[in-house]
Amino acid sequence: MIEQIRALNARGILTQDPIGTVNDLLAVIGALEAAKNEAYRERDQVVAVLSKLWPSHLARHSGEWEEDWRNIVCIHSPVGQAAWHIHDSELSLFGHLKLTADDWDGHSTPEKYERLGDVPIEAR
Repeated sequence: MIEQIRALNARGILTQDPIGTVNDLLAVIGALEAAKNEAYRERDQVVAVLSKLWPSHLARHSGEWEEDWRNIVCIHSPVGQAAWHIHDSELSLFGHLKLTADDWDGHSTPEKYERLGDVPIEAR
């Protein structure tokens, strides 16, 4: 998508037609948003599988957060907790989980993926 913006700029389109430019940029933004949403959907499918392998539950984020991203999938893996915010539109992937109190242990995103990298091959 960045290439598309550069191509528009290289052709001088970004300065010639402001309304056309806005429409072109909105189309690029829409395509980027669709790609982002597809990446989240793919990630959430993997998280859904992990939530079936180890003890897991849903929780709700309290405090400041986007309303449609307050769902949390909390997985208690053999090497520690891993939690992800899940968009409301993805909740159907997690219908097998119960909603419980938020017990997030404070791990950061890098810590979460470091923990998952430490899962031994035989841990299922």
